[in-house]
Amino acid sequence: MYLVDVVLPVPLFKTFSYLSEKPILPGQRVCVYLKTNKVIGIAKKCEKIEDSEKLPPLELKNIEEVIDDSPILPKTLIEFLDWVSEYYICPIGIVYKTALPPQTFVFSQKRLKLTEKGILALKKNELPKEFQVLEKKSYTFKYFLKKANLTEAKLRNFIKKGFLALESEIPEIKIPTERFVRIKEKLRSISEDLSTKEKEVIRFIEKHGEVLETILKKFFSSRVIKKLYQKGILEVVEYPKTRKISFSPDIPPDYKLTPSQEKVWKDMEKLLEKKEFSPILLFGVTGSGKSFIYLSAIKKILSLKKRVLVLVPEIALTTYIEALIFHYFKENIGVLHSGLSPKERYAEWWRILKGEVNIVIGTRSAIFAPIENLGLIIVDEEHDPSYKEERLQCKYHARDLAIKRAKQENIPVILGSATPSIKTYYFAKTKKYHLFTLKERPFVRLPEIKLINHEGFKLFSTQIKQEIQKVLEKGNSVFLYLNRRGYAPIVKCNECGYIWMCPNCGISLTYHKDENVLLCHHCNFKIYSFRVCPDCEGTSIKLLRAGTQRIEEEVKREFPDVEVFRFDRDVINTKKKLMEILEKLYKDTPKIIIGTQMGIHGHNFPNVELVA
Repeated sequence: MYLVDVVLPVPLFKTFSYLSEKPILPGQRVCVYLKTNKVIGIAKKCEKIEDSEKLPPLELKNIEEVIDDSPILPKTLIEFLDWVSEYYICPIGIVYKTALPPQTFVFSQKRLKLTEKGILALKKNELPKEFQVLEKKSYTFKYFLKKANLTEAKLRNFIKKGFLALESEIPEIKIPTERFVRIKEKLRSISEDLSTKEKEVIRFIEKHGEVLETILKKFFSSRVIKKLYQKGILEVVEYPKTRKISFSPDIPPDYKLTPSQEKVWKDMEKLLEKKEFSPILLFGVTGSGKSFIYLSAIKKILSLKKRVLVLVPEIALTTYIEALIFHYFKENIGVLHSGLSPKERYAEWWRILKGEVNIVIGTRSAIFAPIENLGLIIVDEEHDPSYKEERLQCKYHARDLAIKRAKQENIPVILGSATPSIKTYYFAKTKKYHLFTLKERPFVRLPEIKLINHEGFKLFSTQIKQEIQKVLEKGNSVFLYLNRRGYAPIVKCNECGYIWMCPNCGISLTYHKDENVLLCHHCNFKIYSFRVCPDCEGTSIKLLRAGTQRIEEEVKREFPDVEVFRFDRDVINTKKKLMEILEKLYKDTPKIIIGTQMGIHGHNFPNVELVA
């Protein structure tokens, strides 16, 4: 008999003990009962009990089922998650729930089935006709209750009499796959009795190797392909569906390090070759070529037969870094971030776990990626506040966790930034971290910076308008930066001075004109009706200061003939919208881009000649 400690996705600072007849490896998922519910947990520890007297003085339940053939969590990651729970004072079950893909822990569904007694009663017409559907398949309790038009008491009475059984079932999680067509290995020669069209299909597949079935059906009729299936010449194979990079920004076909970059890289390379914990700050001005240093580091680590984790602050930036790394390392990449659908994220997790990828790119949650044989962690824009998880119960900081994980795995970690955080820069100056600087922007001169005073309460000064007009007339683009989304950050009563505040956070609510709502950007609290002051019942409301929505409105009024794009979280709330707007922004046409910090990280928008 074995005593197994299991982590369950509940907010408690403890594991749960169960009995098992067979040994279970730490990291394997198991099916257990928590009270009356069947749930999925993860085995953390398994101990053989020779003497039953050594068992805890409790009546322990047995493990119902072992779901995985092998652990879904490497041993080092289990130790890492334990540390996260202790350091951030967060229940271990919540830490596991935060770290793993959403579909890992799936609660059971209660489904109704006919018993043998029920099937017999149905044949004898002792049960209502509505129960006939249960002969073919089971239904959830709630769905059948609605379908049969019965009361809950009456349905439970049938269960009590033994006609029906209410069983717990865990829905099967399917990893999305793609169908590829290939020629069967034993049938490589083209038979003479094939039609011209059939021979064309075979030649096409021979030229391209395995072809995606949807692509093949675009070039050839389904009838011809079906005939080749029936003749046993073609076969279908299914592979896990990988995320396609549908958008490709302008990436240099090749790169060569400049003398200053080369000097930094040579010194950094010596640290990477030591294969030990080395925190490195790469402090380089914007456009100095930090990305090319990252590429050189990745090449080096891959040559040492190790794997790499690259963290970026924003999903919007992940696309560019992903495209950059994809260009140089092809299909050797996995991606993890909240912009993926649950199925896509689950599929990527398994690809990483199985060792099918050597480079993993992602936002803060990717720090929990199940990468074994890890050789390097890169944290781009390490100063960015997006690395701090604020919304979930486990409020971790991905940059700090990257340093901890690197220390635990005894590997180097590179922190890159043009404006390092005070904490990181202090550690670099006191020699706790290794410091490398890139002060030059190769091939271009640093921009000329002008400070312009506003004229009264106008959003745009006359000089700014003139500069924008000059740039647009030359066929170039303008980027207008403001670190406030929404229309107006402050909404005030003109009569008594009352300001609408968030009752949860104590900060002013922002007016969003598109939705006509007051919104708290911290906790998402909303007010839809605010035309009357709650203090004095006055109706004179004033909108103070400006957000990106208001800037967009003003720009469209001043420059009606120019394309204007807003690039903030309000516009980009899905992966599809992100890809659509990026495709437009990377077109080589004159435009005005209005963006928050989301638009300034790592993007290389073409022909932007002015930033204001």
